[in-house]
Amino acid sequence: MSEAKRGRGAVRGKHQRRDVVSRTVKTAKPGELIATGFRLDGADYVKAHSAAAAAGLSLSGYFTALVRQDRVDENGRPLWADAAPELLTAKEYAA
Repeated sequence: MSEAKRGRGAVRGKHQRRDVVSRTVKTAKPGELIATGFRLDGADYVKAHSAAAAAGLSLSGYFTALVRQDRVDENGRPLWADAAPELLTAKEYAA
């Protein structure tokens, strides 16, 4: 059964359009810590965890560093999105 039909929320890898997400994005303040939760493929987890450890960071610190250095265009779209479309069409992210 597909992720979308399981009744457990939106498809993994797709932007979540729930009210709570919209409300949090609109009200989040700099310096405020927001709890997140997401799933990673096992190989991606091992890669991220290893990279974080090598940098002396927690996994959360590693993802924070990635987000902070991510370059976006004037619409907020990551610059890599057009350069690496295979990342946007990978099986685990497909609708």
